[in-house]
Amino acid sequence: MEFKLFNEGYRDNIVLIPGWAFDYTIFHNIKLNSNYIMPIQLSINNFNIDLIDFLRKNNINKISIFGWSMGIFIALDFISKYPEKVDKIIFVSAKEKYEKENIEKIKDYLRKNKDAYLYKFYSECFSKKEKEQMYWFKNNIMKYYFNKMDLSFLFEGLDYLVNAEMEFKILKELDVKFIHGKEDKIVPIGELIKIKSNLPEAEYILIDNAGHIPFLNRENILST
Repeated sequence: MEFKLFNEGYRDNIVLIPGWAFDYTIFHNIKLNSNYIMPIQLSINNFNIDLIDFLRKNNINKISIFGWSMGIFIALDFISKYPEKVDKIIFVSAKEKYEKENIEKIKDYLRKNKDAYLYKFYSECFSKKEKEQMYWFKNNIMKYYFNKMDLSFLFEGLDYLVNAEMEFKILKELDVKFIHGKEDKIVPIGELIKIKSNLPEAEYILIDNAGHIPFLNRENILST
């Protein structure tokens, strides 16, 4: 597990946690008024202890957290164990729980043809109107992901998602903002409505014409 601090000259620090089948490079142009802490090498099982160790070594007492897709559940696990370390929380493309049956189907597809499934999955992360975002992704990152995302890494994430679930009681007293693309095909907008019914006190922002990666190539979208 390896974290890296990207110092943007701000006082505050935010940890960015990517979703399944992605890594920190998906945050290439994200705009937040914070320094960024990113997992350069992501290990779900070691995330909590390694992040705490990183914060201590860098004398960082408080952080905000940005969890995207699967990264939301990783963030929740950290928040539940170290709530005193967390300031603000941003969750993007949130779902209460992923169905075990669907996860097993994804494993079968990956076994048959990993790259073919990943191509389909990555394509579905974009809405029909996100041509610019999709073009950038396919020309700058997708081939790199095909090479980097081996089956063991992908299966580790899927096995983690089988038991992952949104724990609303952890978030009740915290400063939480949910951001969701209105055209998200991976996690349809109805999933956010379910979350809102359980956590009405949180802030909710919907992004027009956006799919599963609403922050990609949208400058300042998160300062809305």
